[in-house]
This record gives sequence, C-alpha cells and structure tokens, in this order.
Amino acid sequence: MNKNKITKIGKGSSYKLLLQGEYKSPLYLSLLKTGILTNAFYNAEEDAIFFTAEQIRTLSDYLDKEESLTEAKCIKMIDTLTKQIIYLERTNYAFYGVSVRDIIVINDTVFININPDTLLPVKNNNMLFLNPFLKPQFVSSDIKQLTKLPSKIDCKVGYYSLAALIIYCLLNEEIVEIEEKQRIKYIETILKPIFYTKIYWFLKHCLNNKILLLI
Repeated sequence: MNKNKITKIGKGSSYKLLLQGEYKSPLYLSLLKTGILTNAFYNAEEDAIFFTAEQIRTLSDYLDKEESLTEAKCIKMIDTLTKQIIYLERTNYAFYGVSVRDIIVINDTVFININPDTLLPVKNNNMLFLNPFLKPQFVSSDIKQLTKLPSKIDCKVGYYSLAALIIYCLLNEEIVEIEEKQRIKYIETILKPIFYTKIYWFLKHCLNNKILLLI
C-alpha cells in the first residue's frame, strides 16, 4: 500500500499531500520551490503540502484508461519531472529509480514524483546504499546488479529510470537487460518510432550518456 497520499479537502479544488519517509522534506521542497504545484504551501503542524487542482489521478490509472501517453503528454511529463530532479540535484539528492505508481498526474499536464523512498543523499556525485532497499519498476542495470552493501552508485542512474518510464508510457515498451555490445542497437530499435524528434534525443542521452537534456 502506498503510504504517500493525496486527499481531497471538501468539495472544492483543494488537496493535501502527505508524505512519509526519511527524505520527505527535500521532496516537499522540490514541489514548492520549483512552482510545480499551484497555490501550494507547507503546513508545519500537519507536515503536509496543501495545493489546488482541478483533477488528480495516478499515472497507473491514466495508463489503464489511455493505454499510452501522447508525445505531447510525455514532453509535459519530462518537463515537470526534470524540474524536480534538477532542484534535488542542486540540494544534493537524487532519485535512483521510479515506478508508475510513484507518479501523480495533475490537470493532465503536471506529473510529479511523490515517493521519497527512492530518494537518497548525494556526495561527490554518488549515492551510498547502506541497507537493503526497494527496487522500483524502472532502474538501471547498476541498481539491478547491486548485491554488495554498502555500495556507491553514480547519482545520475536516475536519468536512465526516467527514460525507461517515458518509453513505457509512450511506446508501451519495457527495456530489458541485454549484452553491452548489443545494447546500442537494441535501444535504437525501441526508439525507431520517434527517430530524431526532441524526445528521441532526450531519451537517448539519458539511456546512453547519463545526460539530462532540456526539451
């Protein structure tokens, strides 16, 4: 059960976002300081964010209804999720993975990650894994193959998981593990329907170079 909750207040357009977990505070700030949420404020007494929206649903529910997202919707998702990621990087935090259930869709245009359990502090461009941890739906091979603890992992592995999420939502494809020498050709085959578009270059750089391009 997801312990991070968004609940509607009354019959209007007000909502409360309540997060739990060790790193909920930086995640709250990533939503407030970036202006992603409309008319949002933090209530210290309730340790929650209050904001307004016309419609809210989970990405899981959205995909159950729509099956996939349009390229325009995916660009919106990239825009808001990268705002979160960039803010967190500047404050020395990073996501190491993501799942469809972590993402909330607001007004069909804003996509936010509300899972602090996939967030870790960053030091010298690395995340330190000390204890057994949750492996989300989309993670890089570095995370999948991690068996020894403690271990340090490049903080940019989250770019790979973001790209894998977008590919799943846009192309209905889940990236599978493959030998390194075949990997580039495999990725190009998956991305063929969107060759040389803005989103193609974004995804390719995330997957192959761990570079976050703005589009």
